[in-house]
Amino acid sequence: MSSYAVFCDFLGLTSVDYRGSIKTNYCDSPKGGFVLEKLFDAELRLMEIIWKHEPITAKEISLITTEQFGWNKNTTYTVIKRLIEKGVLHRGEPGFLCSSILKKSDVQRAETKTLIEKLFGGSKKAFFATFADEKLSSDEVEALKALIEEKG
Repeated sequence: MSSYAVFCDFLGLTSVDYRGSIKTNYCDSPKGGFVLEKLFDAELRLMEIIWKHEPITAKEISLITTEQFGWNKNTTYTVIKRLIEKGVLHRGEPGFLCSSILKKSDVQRAETKTLIEKLFGGSKKAFFATFADEKLSSDEVEALKALIEEKG
């Protein structure tokens, strides 16, 4: 199976392996399917830049990360390399052109699922109860009600 043939069951994604044979960075989940490898804060920060500007060259990314985070070129290229190895970033030509393999919403969904599993024992109800303790505007409350009704 190609390294991008199957993503997390809960993401419902399919993707194409653009570069031929690449080792997979997904491991079998006890519940079946595959699990997206954890993205760390620096990787997520860099992906935010890519999602906002893609396709974007590594040089352009480096200029932005230097300005926004104070990173040097080597740090930026190391994070880019890790993202490519994890299978969430595609490197193309010309000019080391970078584009995402996963959409931001897919990564948000995966990270949220991980958070709920880790901090709330998988209980969406417990997660929502904690979230609902925060002060919400009436517009936010109405939007959440509509979302719940839509999903229910």
